[in-house]
Amino acid sequence: FYVSTLKDKQWSSPIPLSNQINTSKYNEGAQSISADGRYLFFTGCNRPDGLGRCDIYVSNKKGKEWGEPFHLGAPINSSYWESQPAISSDGSTLYFVSNRPGGLGGYDIWKSTLKADGFWTTPENLGPSINTPYDEHTPFIHPDGKTLYFSSDGWPGMGNKDIFMSRSDENGNWSTPENLGYPINTFNEETGLIVTPDGNYGLFSSNLKGGYGDMDIYQFKMPESKKPLPITYVKGIVTDRETNAFLEAKVQVVNLKSRKIEYSDYTSVETGDFLAVMPIGGNYAFNVSANGYIFYSENYALDISYINNPFILSVKLDKLIIGKNMVMKNVFFNTNSYDLLPASVTELNTLKDLLKDNASLAIEIQGHTDTVGNDVINQKLSLQRAKAVYDFLIENKITPERLSFKGYGAKKPITKNDTEDQRKQNRRTSFVVTKI
Repeated sequence: FYVSTLKDKQWSSPIPLSNQINTSKYNEGAQSISADGRYLFFTGCNRPDGLGRCDIYVSNKKGKEWGEPFHLGAPINSSYWESQPAISSDGSTLYFVSNRPGGLGGYDIWKSTLKADGFWTTPENLGPSINTPYDEHTPFIHPDGKTLYFSSDGWPGMGNKDIFMSRSDENGNWSTPENLGYPINTFNEETGLIVTPDGNYGLFSSNLKGGYGDMDIYQFKMPESKKPLPITYVKGIVTDRETNAFLEAKVQVVNLKSRKIEYSDYTSVETGDFLAVMPIGGNYAFNVSANGYIFYSENYALDISYINNPFILSVKLDKLIIGKNMVMKNVFFNTNSYDLLPASVTELNTLKDLLKDNASLAIEIQGHTDTVGNDVINQKLSLQRAKAVYDFLIENKITPERLSFKGYGAKKPITKNDTEDQRKQNRRTSFVVTKI
């Protein structure tokens, strides 16, 4: 592997990526780097720890250096040929090519998803919507998580191998692949396409007239009809509020409508940073937690104003101390109701985990309302909402001795009650640390 940097519209002279990854006696190829730049999935062939002729490995970047490659093992690797990995932007799905039994052709595209325990699921063939009785190669899943580009000599094309695109729907079904067309595809072999995050440019390999060698790298402007869906990304740094020290923290981003976890990973130990690619549209819940700290809770709407425009967060965590109060921004109720909405589960699980990880921690759960309506009714509603959170924790095996709940009605506003936005802030569920 080699690296070249674009500066002032000029590419620098290539330099080897890393002697931890590159070897003198084996082949390395077909890499896929994670959206945050910290994980490199690649193909290593004929290595002593391999299961087949070519297997898939991953290397983790620590600071500026790449770590020793880790063999992904079974069930992704097998005694057959596994190569050309493509990792999704959230790191949860790995696409790759294999000639293992159960496919539709010689080489097919497969996928595996990462489980909560850190192991990969048994690979699943993408089926006849993508694969043919011939060969499919070089999958690339765009950071939008829905647009797949790949090379095939089985779908109707112009030459040896052409580049196609397909898009998945909400149910995960792939559309009929579309040929990217001339002049991108020719009678030669086109393969290895990647598309820039903003969707404006594609880079691929081909043996075209006027090249410097066999297969060369080319760039082109993506046709509008073949572009991926628009995305943005959330970039943040997590620190200790008092010391400003960087923290290793778990960051979780959940789509509040679908309840799908869009991102789940840990910040860098050295720099405390994270980068999460997000589809445009919808509301997202953000939870950040670190050992010994109150977790961070917020929700944001990522609309079209954030297309290719980063959403920057600075998250400062407070240490667990008695009297510390925290508003849970992602606990939701319908108006005048105390039934927890499904979108609340992620945040409540984070609170449950905080209590389980700190066995001596005790909290008071608090319900609050705005000043609209009857004081007695508001008091009762705030109490019922606090109890709903209390009941959830009890059901999840948190002992009652560590919990209490109280409704404060409109007695403890955190801002004025003059505007709807202010009243919305005052309608909240929170907790305060009572014992450590």
